[in-house]
Amino acid sequence: MNNVLFCCAGRRVKLLKDFRKTLGNNGNIVVANNSKLAPALYIADKKYIVSKISDENYINEILNICEKEKIKIVCTLIDPEIQILAQNAEKFESKGIFVMAPSLNTAKLCFDKYEMFKYANSNGIRTIKTYGSFEEFEREKAKFPVFVKPRTGSGSVGAKKIEDLDSLKNEINKDQSLIIQEYMDGIDLDADVYVDSISKKVVSIFSKKKLESKIGGASKTISFKDEKLNIFIENIVSKFEFKGAINIDFFYK
Repeated sequence: MNNVLFCCAGRRVKLLKDFRKTLGNNGNIVVANNSKLAPALYIADKKYIVSKISDENYINEILNICEKEKIKIVCTLIDPEIQILAQNAEKFESKGIFVMAPSLNTAKLCFDKYEMFKYANSNGIRTIKTYGSFEEFEREKAKFPVFVKPRTGSGSVGAKKIEDLDSLKNEINKDQSLIIQEYMDGIDLDADVYVDSISKKVVSIFSKKKLESKIGGASKTISFKDEKLNIFIENIVSKFEFKGAINIDFFYK
C-alpha cells in the first residue's frame, strides 16, 4: 500500500479528491493539520491534529504518524513547511519514507526571493530585476512603477504596485523585509512541471496563460504549448535539485 501523508492540508479539498482518483485503492490518504476546522481533514482516510510547524516537537509528531500509518511518501501543501521537511529529510528516509521536497539548498533559495534572484542571475536564468534594499534601488537609479513584496512571503501577502519614491519610502519604513522588483507588464504565465525524483530531469510540462489570479495563485487559465518555453524550463530545473511537482511563474515580454 502506498500510503501518503499530506501535511498542512488546510482547504486543499479539490486537490485531495483528484489525488484520490489517481491513487484508487492502492493506498490511504492521511492528512495532518493544526486546526480541526481544516476542510481537507474530512475527506482523508485518516486525520491527525498536530502542532504548528514552528513547534520544536512538530517533526517528531509527523514521524510518529508516518510510522503508525505505514506512510511511504510525505509532502506538504504550504510553502513555509517545504524547507522544514527538506531539513529533516534524512530522518524520514532512514525509515524508508520518501520526502516530496527539494534539497535543502534549493528549498532555501525558493523561499528567499532575493537569494533566488542572485542565484538565477549568476546561473544565466533570465529573471525579474530585484533589489534587496532601498539603498540598492537608489544606487541603480531604477524606474517607477515598481513592485514590492516580503522577501520570504507567500500567497501574495503584502505584495503591491508602487508608483513613486515617497510611497516606496513609506512602505519600506513600515516593513524592512520588503524587496523591490521591476514592474512586469508582460503576459503572465505559469507552468506545472514534474521532475523525476531519481534522475532530477523534467518528465512533464503543462503551461498556462493566466486569465485571473486569486490569493497568490491562478484561478482562471488557458493552456498552451511552446517549445522555447519548454527548453527554458529544462534549463532552469537543471540548476536546482527538485523532486516531484513544482510550479514556475513567468512573464512573456
